Parts: sequence; C-alpha cells; structure tokens
Amino acid sequence: MVETLENLQHVYAKWEKKSSPYGRKGPAANTQPSYLAVTGSGRQAWKEKYGDTMRPQPFRRSRQRNKIPLAPMPKSNSLGHFKVMPTIFPETSKYERPFMGRCCSRCLASSRSHFFDEAIASQGLQNLLRLEPECNSKDIVSRIQYYLSWSSDRFTRHRYPNVSKVVLASTRVTDAIDRSVLEMAEKAESGGKSVKGVAKCPSKRAKSILNTMKAAISSGLLRFTAWFLDKVLSRFLNSVQVHSGQLEMVRRASEENVPVIFLPMHRSHLDYILITLILFHYDIRIPYVAAGDNLNIPVFSRLMKGLGGFFIRRKLDKKEGKKDYLYRAVLHTYMQELLRRGQNMEFFIEGGRSRSGKASTPKGGLISVVVDTYMDGVIQDAYLVPVSITYEKILDGTFNNEQMGNPKIPETFLRAVRGIWRVFMTHFGSVRVDFAQPFSLKEYLQSYQMGGAMNHVRRSSLTPIVPKNKSPSPGLKHAGSCSSLYGTDIVVEDSRQMIKELASHVIYTCIRTSALMSTNLLAFLLLTKHRQGATLQHIASTFDWLKEEVMIRGRDIGYVGKTPVVVNYASQLLGTNLVKRTYVDKKRHCSGSDLDNNNMDNVFLQPVTDLPHVFELAYYANAAISVFLLESIIATSVFAISDGEVFTSQSPGEEVLVSRLAVLEKAAELCGLLQYEFTFVPPCSNLDTELREALEQLILCEILGIKQYDDGNDMRQREWAQRLESSVSWANEDDDSDEDAELDEQLKVNVDVQESHDRLAFLLNVLAPFVEAYWVVGHNLTKLLEKDIPESEFMSLVQNCAMERVVSGVAGFAESVSMECIKNAMKAFDTLQVTETYFSTETEVSVKMLSLRDRYHDQEKLEQFIDDIEVCKL
Repeated sequence: MVETLENLQHVYAKWEKKSSPYGRKGPAANTQPSYLAVTGSGRQAWKEKYGDTMRPQPFRRSRQRNKIPLAPMPKSNSLGHFKVMPTIFPETSKYERPFMGRCCSRCLASSRSHFFDEAIASQGLQNLLRLEPECNSKDIVSRIQYYLSWSSDRFTRHRYPNVSKVVLASTRVTDAIDRSVLEMAEKAESGGKSVKGVAKCPSKRAKSILNTMKAAISSGLLRFTAWFLDKVLSRFLNSVQVHSGQLEMVRRASEENVPVIFLPMHRSHLDYILITLILFHYDIRIPYVAAGDNLNIPVFSRLMKGLGGFFIRRKLDKKEGKKDYLYRAVLHTYMQELLRRGQNMEFFIEGGRSRSGKASTPKGGLISVVVDTYMDGVIQDAYLVPVSITYEKILDGTFNNEQMGNPKIPETFLRAVRGIWRVFMTHFGSVRVDFAQPFSLKEYLQSYQMGGAMNHVRRSSLTPIVPKNKSPSPGLKHAGSCSSLYGTDIVVEDSRQMIKELASHVIYTCIRTSALMSTNLLAFLLLTKHRQGATLQHIASTFDWLKEEVMIRGRDIGYVGKTPVVVNYASQLLGTNLVKRTYVDKKRHCSGSDLDNNNMDNVFLQPVTDLPHVFELAYYANAAISVFLLESIIATSVFAISDGEVFTSQSPGEEVLVSRLAVLEKAAELCGLLQYEFTFVPPCSNLDTELREALEQLILCEILGIKQYDDGNDMRQREWAQRLESSVSWANEDDDSDEDAELDEQLKVNVDVQESHDRLAFLLNVLAPFVEAYWVVGHNLTKLLEKDIPESEFMSLVQNCAMERVVSGVAGFAESVSMECIKNAMKAFDTLQVTETYFSTETEVSVKMLSLRDRYHDQEKLEQFIDDIEVCKL
C-alpha cells in the first residue's frame, strides 16, 4: 500500500510539471505572465508571429461577488439520485406564468420552432372586453363612425366565396346521386311501383341538404355582432382572457396562404361566437364553423349562418347500419371546396359538449376530411390549432339531468330565449381562451409515415412529401369512395389509425393548453382533500399549495389576487347549491367580515355531495384531474398491490412494501381500463416510460421510498454494482443471459410520515369515483351469466344499483352514479373483450343486446376480472 502511494505521488509530480500555463517549462511556468510583458517589449514579436488580426487578451482579475447561500440539498442514499432530484425548494418555488401550447418536440419539431420566438412568450394576457378601437372623440356619433370604419377594414381584407354550384356539380356528389337513383329504382321495381320521376328526387335532395347546411357569412351581421358583444358580454362576464403571444402565432400562420383549422374543446354554445369574436378583433380570417343541427332553430340558425356556421347532423346516417351516401358526399365536398379556396375552418374535436367537464374521447370524422383533402392534392398544407376554453361558471346550465340517466331535452326557440334571459340575469365570472401553437398537417403526416410518431424520429424542415397530385405515401392510401368520412369509407387501416392518433394528439394538446380557473381548483380541493369540509383559513392554505403544484407542472391559472379573496369569490360563484357556508361561532360572524384574519377560521366551507348537485361540482373539479393523472394512476396501483394496507394500522417498525414491476404492471392495466375517460399521453409518447417517470415523482415526493438492505444499499446500487461487475468480468460474450432485463426492487410506502400519508390519500381520491363506478358496472356483469340483456336496460340496472348504494350510505362517492361514466365503462369492457353487443332479430324493431364473451361466461374468470377492479377501490 505504501509503495502504491509513493508511485502515485511520483505521477502527480510529473503532471504538475507538465500542466503549467501556456505549456512553458521552468520556474516561470507557474507564474501568470503580466499584460505589460506581452504588450510592451514583446509587441513586435507578437505581431511578427500572429499578425495584426490577433490581439492579446488582458488578464482580468475575477470580480468578487456576494455569494448567494445555497439551499441545503436533501440527503439520499440512492446512487445517482442527484440526476432526478428537483432543483426547486419550498422557499424558492415561486413561478411566473408558464407559456402553454407549444408543439410536440417529438413529432412536430419544425412546427415547434415555426411562428415562435422569445417575444411571443413574453407577451401577456389581455381582456378581450377591453380591446376597443382607440378613438379620442367623446361624441357618440364619431365613435360609432370610427368603429364602423375599423370593423369594415377588417372584413374587406377577407373574401368568403359561395361554393354551392361547384359542390352540386362535383364528381363526388353526382356519383352519389347516380347511386341513390339506382337504389331507389331497384326498391321501386321490387315493390311493383313505377320508376318514373325517381331520377329527380336525389338531385332535389342534394340541393336541399346543401341549402340547409351551408353558411352565408354576412359582413354587416359580423360587424354588428362584434360591436354588440363588446357591449353585452361585460354585463355577465368579468373578462374574456386571451394571450397576445398565442394569437400572434395564429396570425402569422394565417398569412401563410394555407387553411387554418381551429380545433377547440366544446364547453358551451358560446364557444362558437367567442372564437369568431376573438379572431375578428385580431384581424384574422374568421372560420367556417361546423355546428350540430340541434341548433338549427328559427332566428338562431340565421344568426349562426351569418357568422360562419354550417349545420351538420349529429348522426350522419338516419337509419342504423345504413349509410347515407348522398349526405356524406355533399358534406365532404362542401368542406373540401372551402379548403381549396384557402378558407379557415373550425369544428369541435370532441363532437358535442362535455357532460363531465373533462375532455371527451376525440372524434375523427371531420378531421379526416381535412386529411383526405390534403392527400388528394387539393391543398398543399393546413395548420391545425388546438384551442381550449375554460369558464369559471357554466353558461349553459347543468348536465345533472343527463347524468342521472334522463334523455336530453331538444333545443327549441323558447328554451333558447329562456336560456339567454337566464344568462343576462346571472354573473358568470371570467372566461379563458387559449390557442395552442399552429402545427403543420404535412409535417405530422410525414412524421407518422416515416415512423417518427412511434419511434420519436425528429426532422428539421418541412420538406415536401411527394410532388403535387401524387399519392403521398404507399403507407397512407386514399379510400377512393364517393363519401370518404372517417369510420365509414376509409378502409385502409393505416389511414384509420393515423387519423385516430392525430385526433388524440390534438385533444392531448388542448388539455395541456387549458388554464384552470378559481372554481376548478376550489371544487377539486373540496372533493379530494376537504370532502368533509374545512375552515376558510385551512382551505386557503391548501389552495396555495395546489396552485403551486399546478404551475410546477407547466399549467397556468386563470385568476389573480390574494388567496383568501379568491377562495371566497370562487365559493360564492359556485353557489350555495354546491358549497355550503356555515360559521363556527355566529357571534364572531356578526363582528366582522369573513375575510378578516380573526374571522377566517370561523368560516366553514363544505362541499354538497348529494345527488344530483355533486355532478355539477365534479364538473368543475374534473378539469384539474389531468394535472395529477399519472401520479394518481401510480398511487392507485400502489394501493391495489398492497391490498389496502397503506391505510390500515401498522405495528411499530412494520413496513408496507410493494414491487416496482408489479406497480407498473397494475398501472398499465388501470390505464387500459380508464382509456375512455382520459387521454394519458400523446400517441408519439410511450405510456410505460411516462408511468415510470410518474413513479419516480412519487419517490421524489417521498410518498414511496426504496427499500434499504442490511448492508445499507438499495436495489439501484446493487443493480449498478451487478452491471459494473458484468462489464469488467471475463464472462463469455456468447452468454445468453439478458443483462438488460429490468431488475425488480421493493418500494416502501411511507405511511408513517403524515405529509406523505396525506399526499397519497389526495392522489387516491382523484380517481376513486371513477374506480367505484367501474366496479359497480363490473359487479352487475354477473347478471349476464343467466341471459343476454338489452344494453339500455342494463345501463338502467347499473345506475339504479349505484343509486341504491348512495342512498344506503354504502357508496363512498356519489359521483359513481354518473351515466357518462357508466357508458365509458361499458365501452372499455367491450374493448377489453369482456362483453360484446349485437342486434336482436327476434322482434320487428332491432334491439341492441349486451352479452358476455365466451371466455367470461366462466363465473370464476368473471369474478377474477371484477376482483382486479375491486382491489383499486377505496
């Protein structure tokens, strides 16, 4: 050992001799040359050697700065733990507003850098209700004239063509007419009727379909509506918040001479008008908006058509199982001709309005028309813009009636008038509209075709995929039918999957772009952390914590102000039907304001969890679930693997251990079960990777810990040691042992730490209502062992069972009665090959029947499936 140290000292001495400045040797090597020595007598030698183009650099003395004391780093025994340890500490975790909506860095690398710069992100929020034209005149007539001139200038820059004649003369529509004539003639002949006049009927019907469908944008109506809404919206809204930087990106995209497709989430009937109003104010071409025919009612239909709305059926086919080729051809051609002329378009990626407050499963029908138009070579590209709209208070009333299983009430003129009157008589807080960064459809298709969406391949430029009017790719083929709409005539599986992933990517971006309002955060807190109620002071404290957690994860909030004031405002906006306010000491209540420091602990807020009001409260809360979704999946999986031991009393020193691989496997299973409730990751990402990162996050938060062994090491250190040993060993290179196989490790649930215990309980409560609803549906599957049941009847049985559990006090969460959740569970069970549906032919009217698949007709296997859900239930 002594000899080794002497050898090392000898080596170090040699290194020090060779490491002198500028490579000089000798005694002067360790001294720094002065600036005078270089610039004085040696100036001529310097010029001869280097010329005049190189100047010697002066040696500046390092400036003495006041050192900032470093925050103490948390200690950890895990090897390499510093790589994932957050650099943010509680005393310094104050964040500026994050800039949301950037394009995906995996599959849209070029679009991510397009239209964006640092100035875009630095632009702040603006209140649309305050964006009036600047006019210094106080005269009313002068102000009106100035406004009309300002609005006229915006409209005359953009043209909105009439494409009716082109649509009716198109090959797609004429082929569909001929097909309809043949079908009608065959039907008439088989019935012994005359075929005279049959040829005229489809042509008249095509004209009728188009006249009912098409928009008729009116310049006068658009200008009047913009002026009217500027004056009226402030009567029932505090503000309409928009980010100037986001709209600047949209404006730049609109100048590229390609269609811009706006894809908003649908929350209210006001969505249609709000986006049009915002684009009008920012001098962006207003889009043609696809609206459901349920809004095609007197007066309002004319208004919506004049603002760019075109009406489409909520169900394209009137008869189940029979396609209406003529209607599909007219719709497809109308949209394609508008896109050919560079017109912008808008349609809701979810289809109808969300009944639960969270994002619904995306629909790919209309977006497939845009893809089909590009692949036909009709347009060179299109920019897609995901849009999210968040309301502090629901404008369209509640969906409690539908969540209780009752049918939707059709829209009528009188109901619309009553709804408008109710809006004017109520205060609805603020609205936040966020526009994501526009991305190129061409780049997305290129990424998908080259495998970039699945393999994370990145490209740096938007190179053309194929020459114009050529087939874009052997992998994505045009369907070639007369009415190509997704889910009907696009038979190429690659195209179907690509459109599905595109729609999923859009909805995921919408979710990540949406801001959370004060009512969202308060409702979320009340249903997850304060279900039994808490004082205003306590809720304000956890409200600050939740706000910080949301912003850490890159999501913005849609409010400002002191926390107690915000909480008090949000509780009043939600109303007494959703948040009950009581006072611990009524005498203290009379002595001062609720927001006084001495009175805040006297105000007690409690959520109303009775049916049906809990559905409305959950509507607001569900918007915040996406922030903690994957962490909640992991927490629920930990609870399931531990058989609920995390909340049972443990003996002193007894540990609750779970297997890492078992937790990840259960988490993936749980994601499959809830696939129709949430969009967990974008299609270009890997769910397993994201789940592993979420698990690491729970370790960093000290909810979980890594099991320490008697030698003081954990499994990570042992795994590292094993890999190091194998890399330097003389093992046979032909050995078939899998060195890259993932090693399992035991994770300790830190239930003995109160903070970790509370955080775990919070994450479990996020998904608990959904798990309970799915378990109730699964429990009722045993009824199918005896006989098949009509699907509608089975859903009623399930909801009645759930309601009985709530009434009897057995159910932990009244939200489990939600009809939408029950429907999503049945979709998931069908996808998981547990159940199947078919149409019965035993009656005159076909009835959709529900049955178990052969595998689950075995009672033991069915009960095992139900048990797999039950272990996740609180």
